[in-house]
Amino acid sequence: MIDKAREVLQKYWNYPDFRPDQNRVITSILSARDTIALLPTGGGKSICYQVPGMTLDGVTIVISPLIALMNDQVSHLKKNGISAIAITSGMSYREVDIALENAVYHKYKFVYVSPERVNTELFQQRLKVMKVALFAIDEAHCISQWGFDFRPNYLKLSKLRELQPKVPILALTASAPPQVVKDIGTFLQLSDHQLIQGNFSRPNLSYYFIKTDNKTDRIQKILRKTEGAGIVYSHTRKDTKKLSDWLQSQSIPSTFYHGGLSYQDRENARLLWMKNEKPYICATNAFGMGIDKPDVRVVAHYHLPLSIEAYYQEAGRAGRDGEKAWSIVLFNNADLTEIRNRLERSFPELKTIKHIYKVLTNFYLLPPGTGGGSSLPFQITEICQRYNLKPGVVYNSIKFLEKEGYISLSDAARTPSRIMITASQKTLYNYRLKDRIVGETIEVLLRSYTGLFDDFQVINETLLGQRTQQNRRTIVQHFRQLKKLNLIDYREQTEVPWLTFTENAVMEQNLRISPENYHLLKKMAHQRLDTFIELLTSKNECRNKIILRYFGIDEPDDCGICDVCIKRQKKPIPQSKEAKIERILNLKSKGQKDLEIIDTFPVSDKKEIIQLIQFLKDEGRII
Repeated sequence: MIDKAREVLQKYWNYPDFRPDQNRVITSILSARDTIALLPTGGGKSICYQVPGMTLDGVTIVISPLIALMNDQVSHLKKNGISAIAITSGMSYREVDIALENAVYHKYKFVYVSPERVNTELFQQRLKVMKVALFAIDEAHCISQWGFDFRPNYLKLSKLRELQPKVPILALTASAPPQVVKDIGTFLQLSDHQLIQGNFSRPNLSYYFIKTDNKTDRIQKILRKTEGAGIVYSHTRKDTKKLSDWLQSQSIPSTFYHGGLSYQDRENARLLWMKNEKPYICATNAFGMGIDKPDVRVVAHYHLPLSIEAYYQEAGRAGRDGEKAWSIVLFNNADLTEIRNRLERSFPELKTIKHIYKVLTNFYLLPPGTGGGSSLPFQITEICQRYNLKPGVVYNSIKFLEKEGYISLSDAARTPSRIMITASQKTLYNYRLKDRIVGETIEVLLRSYTGLFDDFQVINETLLGQRTQQNRRTIVQHFRQLKKLNLIDYREQTEVPWLTFTENAVMEQNLRISPENYHLLKKMAHQRLDTFIELLTSKNECRNKIILRYFGIDEPDDCGICDVCIKRQKKPIPQSKEAKIERILNLKSKGQKDLEIIDTFPVSDKKEIIQLIQFLKDEGRII
């Protein structure tokens, strides 16, 4: 069956063959085995379930916590001629009902849902009668309290096994230490599963940790030396713009990206960066998921991440083309203090968390015993202004309420406009005769999109306006008018995150937050931070070795290209010409470039080393 899968890969994705790790995962899935796949960032995880999904008979259910990533994947599948839908929190009950009903009747090959959706009665009832080929659980590390992004709704995914016991489960993650891997297998009830771990070592990526009191000056010096694109990660939205503006003032083409920008501004920034019109982008960690740009030469951290997992994922966006790349972390003593304070702020006091929950139920007018399963647009600015709260306190309290399973907050993603015609064709025809101006809009709508009488279809009001020689606002008014008349069901596009109450609202005093669980989560967060600071401050051990050991991989050899290895290489300088040649050959075998090799020798040897490198090239011993 792997040959059939290879044909699918070539037909829909135009790739000649699988990568070795992809081949192992897909072979396991096609053998109907439960599988845990640990593939590092850029390892092509989506291929591991999309190709089997097209090869096997039935629908593939993909569980993902990120709306933006779901929408992006669905968009790519549709461009390849593959039927897919993302069921997100911005959809009405009726839209979800229709989408799941269509999945039962084989309209879609891929259905993307959030972990919260799996726990709803509607989804479970439809799942019982659906022909499912595969369950693919992305970001599977979220199932473990030891993971850096624990989400209790992942614990409820064992329901999949109960409802469809014979369907194989593929759990995917880019970063999971051994305890997390163990939890994935246990909590998902995987039977006789296969564990496939990709190569977490990045032989072309140099890890550099630089202590400096002038980070902005160091950033611009680094970027000036960089040939290709780069990402500069910052913790705050304000600093992304501030840093980008400063780089622009230094004639370094840069843009910025964070979750507070509108969809159009985020998309414009992303496109400028992808096209290398602005090769450097200053961003929060909202940037990166689903980004696959091969020529990123440097990922710099202006502020420190809180764990090795977060750092490894972000650093791994550099050098995906296999060429030399750098991950550079800038820090000073103040950063070491700030990162611990930031961790403390991410755990508000229990009474604060309870107060924020009360604020949310009051803001959304949810009396006790109501609201379970409802998704509402998250209006953070209005909430903070009305109740005199700081956004950071609200966000951090919500994150803990998520961990307790009361609510969930989606990422900010653009939900496009959708329409379904609810009137009969005869009723709609009669209305077109009655109101010829709106009738023209209906006529162009019917010519532009198919399936409007059967399902919600994504539409573009701007495009319809161009085709009817009207502006977008007029088209929207026409659709609102038709909706009031119950001729269509019209859902306008939104760009806000959605807050979902996963359980009915409760009184503040009845909110169950376990102090033991609170302190355990805080203790584990401190442990993850301590391991990152160990990596950050190490002066004698290879950075790559520390990272791999954290992921349970025993690597006996030093990488030879991180800052610690480079400094160690500079100390024992060989004196004889033969020793220098041997050293050059050794460094070349590790992928170092000529200038990097020259830099490991004393300045007094520079001329001789250049001559030796040229001699070795002339002899054909290096290229």
